[in-house]
Amino acid sequence: MYHDAWADLDKDMDFKKAYEAKHGEDSWTSFLDDARAIFSNQWDEIWVYNAKLSSDR
Repeated sequence: MYHDAWADLDKDMDFKKAYEAKHGEDSWTSFLDDARAIFSNQWDEIWVYNAKLSSDR
């Protein structure tokens, strides 16, 4: 997925609502419980912009 700016990540994409529409009401909590059981660690990454290695978008 491509983002033009960091601010794009501030937009509420309402993933929870979309997930429950697909998998049923109150399925979100089960999704979070499963995710916690599956993943043992997590981290964030910040990539540095390099114009020479980036597209013209």
